[in-house]
Amino acid sequence: MREATRGAHQAIHELPPFRELLQGRLDKPRYGRVVAALHDFHGSTEGIQTCADQSLDYDDPDFDGRARRALIELDLAALGLPAISCRAVLEADTRPGWNIGFSYVVRGSSVGGQVIYAALDALFGAKKDGRRFFRGPVGQGQRWTEFCARLERLDRNKLIEDATEGAAAAFGHFRTCMEGRCLR
Repeated sequence: MREATRGAHQAIHELPPFRELLQGRLDKPRYGRVVAALHDFHGSTEGIQTCADQSLDYDDPDFDGRARRALIELDLAALGLPAISCRAVLEADTRPGWNIGFSYVVRGSSVGGQVIYAALDALFGAKKDGRRFFRGPVGQGQRWTEFCARLERLDRNKLIEDATEGAAAAFGHFRTCMEGRCLR
């Protein structure tokens, strides 16, 4: 799945706010719009995450959609912004593989969040407020490894096409959320 979605993944890294962040040029107002876009994305996809976890018989309370959204809302509050979502909720697909592929992208993004958290030192110094979401839970790398191990045990022939389609949909939906908030 990683290879099949490499182009879509790379396109996210090339979005102007992320380039600006990694170059130390992102200002707080634009960063606030990025966090608002993340709120839209995660708030609209909680049901998909739940269905994927059920399909994998996987439970990670720190990665629960509500827990992630709560961290984003703390960041929005620290930035003086309201936690108002402007995205409709996406319904889970009837195909378990599609939901799992979507979840693969969402969970994988938490690994990249560690890089973003460090890059935000330019805006926040040592302060955690305003960027708690990107820090993620303790043991995040271990959880990602466990999640990927569960994926490896699935019937790849049966699910891989649906999972790849779900992963592509996740990248597309993320881009749509970003375009709605900070790519104007």
